Amino acid sequence: GAAVLSAPPLLYCRRRAVRNLVAPRFLAQNKAFAACVIASLGVGISASASVVAMVDSVLHGPLPFAQADRIEVLYIGGRPLNERSYLVDPTVVRALEADGSPFEALAMWRYKAVNIGERDRSAVAWGYEVSPNFPRMFTARMHIGRPFSESDADDERPVMVSHALWTSEFNSDSSVVGRTIQIDNVPHTIVGVAVKEWEFPDRTGVWIMSNSLLAGSGSRAKLSAAGLRKPEIEPGRARAMIASIGTPAMTKKTYQRDRIESESLRRHLTLRLSTAIFVLGLTAGFVGFITAVNF
Repeated sequence: GAAVLSAPPLLYCRRRAVRNLVAPRFLAQNKAFAACVIASLGVGISASASVVAMVDSVLHGPLPFAQADRIEVLYIGGRPLNERSYLVDPTVVRALEADGSPFEALAMWRYKAVNIGERDRSAVAWGYEVSPNFPRMFTARMHIGRPFSESDADDERPVMVSHALWTSEFNSDSSVVGRTIQIDNVPHTIVGVAVKEWEFPDRTGVWIMSNSLLAGSGSRAKLSAAGLRKPEIEPGRARAMIASIGTPAMTKKTYQRDRIESESLRRHLTLRLSTAIFVLGLTAGFVGFITAVNF
């Protein structure tokens, strides 16, 4: 009786095992389709892993800047996110450099398309005029040479070049440090070449030291700025102080609710990467859908 009762389950298990072999047999017989399934799986897993790695490193991983948790990036708030501006008046920066500021230091940068002349040829590069303390604030790392600093004389016109520009325009020549080049027909001296991994703001080709960023007025004088928060001041209190000090110093408001605010460097970088993360997420979802349909 026991043998009779056990027969149907054994038969069922054998039939189920045979059915489970259909898919491997089908893939073995249809090699092109099997290759498509495996390739879509690989791309889907790779894209998903890239999204996870990028989001995790930006949101939770260590940033490649010393004291990054104390850096606050200024912007004009009171607007929708897509209309937020990171260009502020020099008067705002001057106000936040005065006594009573939550910052112990402020670094500034302003975009400038530059023409780099080298012997008989020239190239247009994406450049930034930056304050002398910019490399120290954002922990500039050099491949060769050194970053400029507050001790460099402004009339020497020191510059740092990116690793990409050094490779494309200077043929990776290690003797480029100390060389004089023409930037917009003005002689400048290269003091260092940044490592490939350090490039802030993104796509920068050359950093030009300038002590005159706070000079002038009007829309062309606007610049980006970030401050190193004093360690004894909490982030919430520091942002309230920034709004109360910086907003009255604004010379012009595009919108009635415009005010000076700040965000952490981590959030600033996250917002800049949001488009790339969104595209990678869509790619991973689409390929995952195709993979599911194939299976």
